[in-house]
Amino acid sequence: PPSSPAQKLWLPGLWSTPAQGALLDAVCELSPAAIVCEDSDSQITRWDGAAERLTGISAAEVVGRKTSEFLRLADRAEGVGLIELAAGGMDEDEPALLRTSAGTPLEVLLNIREFGDGSTIVTGAVARIAPM
Repeated sequence: PPSSPAQKLWLPGLWSTPAQGALLDAVCELSPAAIVCEDSDSQITRWDGAAERLTGISAAEVVGRKTSEFLRLADRAEGVGLIELAAGGMDEDEPALLRTSAGTPLEVLLNIREFGDGSTIVTGAVARIAPM
């Protein structure tokens, strides 16, 4: 199970039941790569245990904040949201920089997928972040 309540992704309206959210929590916690999710406002909604271990930053510190504060592509000066990156086309792992608790960048590989509510509307994005 997640180490802090702030890591839980289940939110009313996002998942049909708490059980679906609990299943996602369990699957994400099994991944050695970090799983980070953001909503349509580019705010972090999930920062799992692997993300905490990579960065030294707790979920409680980042959930609700803009993804761009913590993540950017290696070839960009400024951070952008996951949805914006996914819309630009990301079919493979891309080099990226993830901010650590010390404020220093950590080189990682990033892969992103958008998700929606079943219509054509994108309601968020999920990223897999692995150390290089």
